[in-house]
Amino acid sequence: MAAAAEKAATCSEMALIDIDGFLFWPPRIGAAAVTPTLVTHDLDSANDLSGCIFQAPKTGTIAKIGFRTSTVTNAQDLKVSFQGVTASGKPDGVVAQFRVVGSIVQATWFETGLITDNGTDGGTKRAVTKGDFLAVVIEFASTVGDLHIRTTLTDNSVTKYPGVFRSTNGGSSWSFTTQRSMDLYVEYDDGSSEPINGLEPFLTYVAQSYDVNDSPDEYALRFSVPFKCRVSGLWMWVDGGVPGGTEMILYEGTSVKAMVNHFSEGGVTAGTHTVIFATPVELSIGTIYYAAYRPLSSTNVTVALKGINDAKHRNASPGKTAHYLATRTDQGAWSDDTKSLPSIGLVLDQLDDGVSGGGGGEASHVI
Repeated sequence: MAAAAEKAATCSEMALIDIDGFLFWPPRIGAAAVTPTLVTHDLDSANDLSGCIFQAPKTGTIAKIGFRTSTVTNAQDLKVSFQGVTASGKPDGVVAQFRVVGSIVQATWFETGLITDNGTDGGTKRAVTKGDFLAVVIEFASTVGDLHIRTTLTDNSVTKYPGVFRSTNGGSSWSFTTQRSMDLYVEYDDGSSEPINGLEPFLTYVAQSYDVNDSPDEYALRFSVPFKCRVSGLWMWVDGGVPGGTEMILYEGTSVKAMVNHFSEGGVTAGTHTVIFATPVELSIGTIYYAAYRPLSSTNVTVALKGINDAKHRNASPGKTAHYLATRTDQGAWSDDTKSLPSIGLVLDQLDDGVSGGGGGEASHVI
């Protein structure tokens, strides 16, 4: 009994170990700007196809996908299909499962019905094993129209997997479009989804400007962590401000845990800014924290907000359901917006060692 009690006491503690370098969470991957270049695939011929290749994020059965249109000049039904992948890393042209999507309108998020081998709810869905390579292809179902499928210019060169492709000859050949993310969402038949690097389920991109006199005057990432860790700083996509005129703050509730007076050159430093705290902060599992950007003057600052069509789409974004936008005015109560995701995140320098107890190997399920 004494040995069991000693073991229980040991396992109730978690030890943090240093990371070699830093871990950015959620990852700093995505749009190259607060309002990114939306480089679309034009479908105006029977031979035009838009698609992407990715690996299944988990084992299960895929039910449907979501995607985003841009300009629609002549709306016609679209066929969305799953295909295999050739040895050279392109869609193989064999429609394994599909669904026809109608009522296409401009700048709207669409979710297919069940994607099956016969295109109906009664057909067989796509069963996958984690790591399987899949191709999603979008084309006209029959009548040719004129519309655009949206992809987004990203701040990193996405490699072949996931990869965004376009064909203008009916799939006889495909061109790989570099530095693109496809606005795509994959849902399994149990209603779940997982993040897929290079695919982002975003409906809108907003450059939100505000100053100390506005309401709200503070924008933050509301988050909790599923693992014990230590935060050494914050990263944010920001623009504007004046030297010493803004603060990057980590809160627990409304209590300040750490803060850095942010030095900005004002209007010429648009992009990702990273600051380091004088004293790192240990985070507890399940506790609600806020990583915020607060101006101290009447000079506008701008933060990047990504809007999703449905709160469930947070499952398919880095950080999953644990994070979304929160705002407040004059240091009052926080107000949540579960359909907006700010480009704000954490700089981690320590994680649970996975040995001393508590979380076991849970640190592997960070994102």
